[in-house]
Amino acid sequence: MKTKTIVFWFFWVIALLIVFSVVDIAELKQQFINQDDIVAAPVPQPRSYFVEDAQEQQVDDQEVQDQEADDVQDTEEIDEADADFVNTEWTWLPEIIVDEDAFNDLPENEEWEVSFGDIDDASGDLEDVSIKQAVEQEFLPESINLDIPFYTQAPEGDRSLPWKEACEESSIILAAYFMNNESLWLTEFKQEVYNLVDLQNEMFGKYIDTSVAETKELFDAYYGIWRTQIIDNPTIEEMKYHLAQWHPIVAPFAWKLLGNSNFTNGWPRYHMLVIKGYDDEYFYTNDVWTKRGKDFPYTYDVIMNSLHDLVPVWAWDITNGAKRILVLTK
Repeated sequence: MKTKTIVFWFFWVIALLIVFSVVDIAELKQQFINQDDIVAAPVPQPRSYFVEDAQEQQVDDQEVQDQEADDVQDTEEIDEADADFVNTEWTWLPEIIVDEDAFNDLPENEEWEVSFGDIDDASGDLEDVSIKQAVEQEFLPESINLDIPFYTQAPEGDRSLPWKEACEESSIILAAYFMNNESLWLTEFKQEVYNLVDLQNEMFGKYIDTSVAETKELFDAYYGIWRTQIIDNPTIEEMKYHLAQWHPIVAPFAWKLLGNSNFTNGWPRYHMLVIKGYDDEYFYTNDVWTKRGKDFPYTYDVIMNSLHDLVPVWAWDITNGAKRILVLTK
C-alpha cells in the first residue's frame, strides 16, 4: 500500500510539472516569438571595428583642428607680410609715384568700367572702321575702362621666386580671365602662375623675363582660344582704338621710366602690365607689381616713352628695346 501511494504522488507531481511547463512555454511564445514582431538582431562587430572607427574619427577631428590652426596662421602671416610690404624700407621694393590728381579725377566705376559681359553690337561699330576713320569721325569713346580682374604678382606679399618675376604671367592671366568673362579667385590665380612658369620652362628653358613674342607664344599655347596680335610702334590712337573694342593690351616697359623711384642701379629693368582703359589724359592700367596697381594711371607720355620690349642681358640698356604691344582680340 505504501509503495502504491508513493508511485501515485510521483506521477501526480510529474503531471503538474508538465502542465506548468506547457503554460510557461505558451506564454513565452506569445510574448517573444510572435512572427509578426520578429526583428533581426544586429550582427555584432568585433572590437577592432569600433577601435578603428574611433581612431579614424580622432584623425579626422585632428585634421580639422590642424587645418583651422593653419588657416589662422596663414591669415596672420599674410597680414604680417602685407604690413611688412606696406611699411618696408627695403630699397629693392618699389615706391610708386602716384599722381593723386589722376585718382581724384577718376569717374565713378558704375559709369566708367565696362565688363566683357556687357559687350553688345556697339563694339562691332569699329570692326570695319580703320583707326584713321575712327579718330577723324570721333567714333572712339571719350573714356573707357575695362573691368579686368586684379591681383598683384605677389598676392600674399611673398617677393621670392617665382612671384617677384611673375609680371608677364600675371598680366596675361588677368587679361585672359577678362576675355573669358570668368571670375578669378586667388587660389586659381596662384595655380595659373605656377602652370605658366612650368610651361615656360618647357618651352623656353626659362621663365624670368619674356619678350612680347615669347609672351604671345605662351598665351597662345596655354589659352589658345583668343587671337593675339603684336603691334610694333603703336600710336596712342591705335591703342585707344583697340581698348574701345574691349581688347586688353599687355605691354612691356623700361620699368624705371615709369617713375618708380626705388629702382636704383638699373634693377629691375623690365616690367609688363595690362593697359585697360583711357581718358583724355591717362592710360589706366593693372600694374601687377603694387597692391595699388588696379586702375593705376600713367600719362600718355609716360606710357609711350617707357614702352620697350625685352633686349638681351648683354645689351643692358632696355631703352634699346622696340616699342611693341600685345593685343588680345575677339
